[in-house]
Amino acid sequence: MPAYISTGTVFSAGDGATPTEVFAAVAQVQEVKWSGYARKVVDAYVLGSSYPERMVGTHDPQNVELKLLWDPADTTHEAMRTRLLAGTQHNYRITLPDPGAYQVQVRGFFTKFEIDSLTAEGGEIVVNATLELTALPTVTP
Repeated sequence: MPAYISTGTVFSAGDGATPTEVFAAVAQVQEVKWSGYARKVVDAYVLGSSYPERMVGTHDPQNVELKLLWDPADTTHEAMRTRLLAGTQHNYRITLPDPGAYQVQVRGFFTKFEIDSLTAEGGEIVVNATLELTALPTVTP
C-alpha cells in the first residue's frame, strides 16, 4: 500500500442545506488530528466473582483537533467560533490528498476555540480548536 504526503489535506464545513449539502474549505488549517475509532469497555460484575468481566461497549466517535492560523475577518473562522458559542452541531469533512480523495465525514460541535497567543512577537495568531463528534464518522475510500 502506498504512503501519501499529508500536504493538501482539506478540512471543510457543511452549510446544512438539504437535500445537497455544500462543503466549504476552512482557511489556513495547519493541522488536523482525528482520534480515530474507539469502543467503550464495560465492567460487568457477576455475583460471587471477585473481578469484573470486561465486555464490549458502545462506539465512541472521539474528536477532531484543529490547528489554524487565525484570521478574525475570515468567515470560516468566525463561523467556527459562532458555532461554539451557540453550541450547534454541524457536518464537517476531511479530504485527504490521495488520488481517490479519501474522505472522512463527521458531525459534531466545537468544545474549544483556544487562541494560543495574541502577543507572540513576529508570530502568527494560532487557534487550537476541538470538535467533539456526536456520531460515527462516515468514510468514503
